[in-house]
Amino acid sequence: DLFGEPLHAFIKKASRKLATMTFCGEGLPDPDNRLTLTSQRDRFGLPRAQVRHQFPEDSVKCWEAGVKQGKEIFAAAGASEVWASGRNQMHTMGGAIMGRSATTSVSNGWGQTHEVPNLFIAGSSLFPTAGGVNPTFTICALAMRAADYMLKNWSSFH
Repeated sequence: DLFGEPLHAFIKKASRKLATMTFCGEGLPDPDNRLTLTSQRDRFGLPRAQVRHQFPEDSVKCWEAGVKQGKEIFAAAGASEVWASGRNQMHTMGGAIMGRSATTSVSNGWGQTHEVPNLFIAGSSLFPTAGGVNPTFTICALAMRAADYMLKNWSSFH
């Protein structure tokens, strides 16, 4: 919440003495986290989506322990000020996970939905849970892999 001169003073100090740390913890899958369709309709007549998401107790405890340990490390290193971001910094994933069966997953290993063969999903919703690293490169690799599969097999999707 800094503006003007206080912000300039902070940036001047931080540009020489700022360190960051990232805690990578895994958010366990929660079967109650889901995306459902409601009876409400949008302007195109399509059902609106409703998202239900909560962090399981173990995931919250994992995050809290990681933040506590990170703060202790910075304090031991002589930091004069330490703060942490909220859990909203986590990569939320899941909702259309890959699998072999429509009863346990939304899409196959190519991101192709089980129920609509010409509908493909490319993104972090394919993952059953968050891993310990940033998902960007895996998302890109899955999207390119799905695109290649579509190019080679497009005529069979109609």
